Amino acid sequence: MFDRTITYICAVAVVIGISKPVMGQAYYRDIEPIIWKNCVPCHNDNGAAPFSLITYDQVSKKAGTISEVVSHGFMPPWMPDTGYSRFVGERTLTAKEKSAIEAWVSKGKKKGKPRKTKLITVKTKDDLEEDLVLQVGTINVDTNVTDLYRFYVIPNPIKKDTTITAIRFNAGNPKIVHHAWVFGDTVGFNLRGVQTNVVSEFSDLGFPFTDVLTGYLPGFTASRLPANTGKRLYAGSNIVVQVHYYSPSGIFRDSCTISFEFNEQPVEIPVKTKLILENDLVEPPLFLPANKVSKEILEKNIEDSILVLRIGPHMHSRGTRVKVYAVSPELDTIPLIRINDWDFNWQGYYTFQEPVLIPSNSRILQEATYDNTIGNSVNPVIPPVDVSYGLGSLNEMCELAIEYLEISPPNRRTKKIKQQIMRQ
Repeated sequence: MFDRTITYICAVAVVIGISKPVMGQAYYRDIEPIIWKNCVPCHNDNGAAPFSLITYDQVSKKAGTISEVVSHGFMPPWMPDTGYSRFVGERTLTAKEKSAIEAWVSKGKKKGKPRKTKLITVKTKDDLEEDLVLQVGTINVDTNVTDLYRFYVIPNPIKKDTTITAIRFNAGNPKIVHHAWVFGDTVGFNLRGVQTNVVSEFSDLGFPFTDVLTGYLPGFTASRLPANTGKRLYAGSNIVVQVHYYSPSGIFRDSCTISFEFNEQPVEIPVKTKLILENDLVEPPLFLPANKVSKEILEKNIEDSILVLRIGPHMHSRGTRVKVYAVSPELDTIPLIRINDWDFNWQGYYTFQEPVLIPSNSRILQEATYDNTIGNSVNPVIPPVDVSYGLGSLNEMCELAIEYLEISPPNRRTKKIKQQIMRQ
């Protein structure tokens, strides 16, 4: 009887502890670390989010909204399905963290004592040594369009070959920079005859870029490359930048830069970037009939074994779901990324917690679902119209970028490199 009573009391205590939020939260002690880890990387004075959450007053002012969006899972925005694959810097809240925020708000937003040492966000602007900062260009345009593409060609000022160990595209106005690509060019690309204020892209211009140096999407910061790897920046080359600006007001004001961290030593294994584009569709061209839900599939054969470091699928507003995986010659499925609720405004270039080995002669596939019906609340054109491929936000895309190390054939060296990356 005594044992059963003790068991009953312990069981009740456990249930109460699980179901009842922890009381007595203070902002600086309990809430600030959650906010700085999950919110501040975007909610800062220069971030992609519409307001800052750096100070107690800023968070307190938005406390009701924060509690609401957190409890419903709208924030923090983390698109990849963590049950499918895992990435560095996942912005997900535990049940305990959600309860702490809700209890803090409901109990009066207690301030508490400020901490003695300031918190640092994950991946702040201090996450690389700026050995070189290049001015990309300035745009100051009032027009009647919502989408504007600009190209910039910047001569590499470094007089000798060097290795990029980290690189970051700095959007001067993140609220209007939809995305950007930074390329290395060794063939002398120029803008003669190119109209830079209309829709066009490098593939249309026949631009044979050497490599993709980095990409930018809202919320993405520096691209740090693993130890003993990197990307070569060649003396005498150009750096070519494509920037897609998106502004419903038709007002474009921005000044972008690129930050580089260098290592003068040659790389042991260069990091490469592969762009899988619309011409890799199983059934081209990309076409989404009005009032239909459609599926498009990209497929690319991989001849050599690769270690995938980062991945970034890309669609526009009609996209609803995407799944990327590889199929080995033995027909084994290798999960890469799955996003169950696509959001045009929250796209990323995601770094795997553990690099993914894809053996030679495998296939990479991307299954993308699009909803071009009136039931899609973010469909940009109502009533729906037929949609095809295009760079504008009213068009659609089906693309995939992967950053990888080429390692063929796989052997013990592969395992060693993988372990080196994971130790960082």
